Amino acid sequence: MRREYILYFVLSFFAFGCLHAQDAREDSLKSILQNARHDTDRVLAWNELAGISWKKSEYEEALSYAAKAKELSEKAGFKKGLAKALHVMGLVHMYQGNYEEAQKNNLAALALRIEMNDKAGLSSSYNSIGNVYQYQGNYPAALKNHLEALSIREKSGDKITISQSYNNIGNVYYSQGDLNQALSYYQNGLKTKIAAGSKTGIASSYNNIGLIYYEQEEYDEALKNYMASIPIEIEMNDMLNLAISYNNVARVKLIRREYDQALEYNLKALKLQEEMGDKYGIARSYAALGNTYKGLKKYGESLQWSKKALELGKEIGAYDFIFEASKTLSELCESKGDYKEALTYYKDFIAA
Repeated sequence: MRREYILYFVLSFFAFGCLHAQDAREDSLKSILQNARHDTDRVLAWNELAGISWKKSEYEEALSYAAKAKELSEKAGFKKGLAKALHVMGLVHMYQGNYEEAQKNNLAALALRIEMNDKAGLSSSYNSIGNVYQYQGNYPAALKNHLEALSIREKSGDKITISQSYNNIGNVYYSQGDLNQALSYYQNGLKTKIAAGSKTGIASSYNNIGLIYYEQEEYDEALKNYMASIPIEIEMNDMLNLAISYNNVARVKLIRREYDQALEYNLKALKLQEEMGDKYGIARSYAALGNTYKGLKKYGESLQWSKKALELGKEIGAYDFIFEASKTLSELCESKGDYKEALTYYKDFIAA
């Protein structure tokens, strides 16, 4: 089983610019809400505000806006607006680690979009459904949905969304251990993103190509690609993927036994993830910190962080971090001669 340090580039539903532009757009949308004569205009504004808040990791505000759009869409019989509201709710719940609730909303949005034959909306729904399955470790279902999304997007010729699907399909193959297929999709994604001028997309491709080099033990190349993504993510205010980049840099530092630097990058990642309320990312950093402190021979800290990773991993159903944390805990307990406790964690490790 592979640890998940991949980028989920799922911005197929909303397009966002820099933070300043988002703030200006928010002001404009709030003005529209005050002056709109039609319910459909209000729904569109609520949905766009929800999307902006989601992108800024203001999850509770995003859910509030989406709930208003959902309620008004149901009242007005506005199916397209309802599908969008459900889609945003699915995205927010996914990043909060509420996978069952996320998929419930995703599938409801999908059903509406099938009914309306909304091709762009369908590709977004299949993409989001695939990402939830990816988080849950259900890779066959993830791949099926991402291929559905890609098929629709290739017919539309939209380079941005095609590149997103290439990236997500590469993620699934990476998780399954098929590095050659993963690299092929990542490289296709990078070419498409460069052609489309998608800065955030280019950053995600650098990062994921770095993952392949990491698995191939070409650590200089891995680090070069990881580091190339960081300034782009900072420029685009993409804190979610910046945190993942920091975690990825830390992995290289850890494998090289540069423990202090690994600790620095993991703590940077955790700070961002806690600010965003990104439970999956927090679990990732907890597990990484457990390994880092183990390398530093600070076994008490390693035990503490690994237990937190295991607890949160079980809470959100993130099996990769249950696997990683229980492995570390089993090794720590065995080294102390606590074989009974080591066996307990080992059972978690092999069950994950």
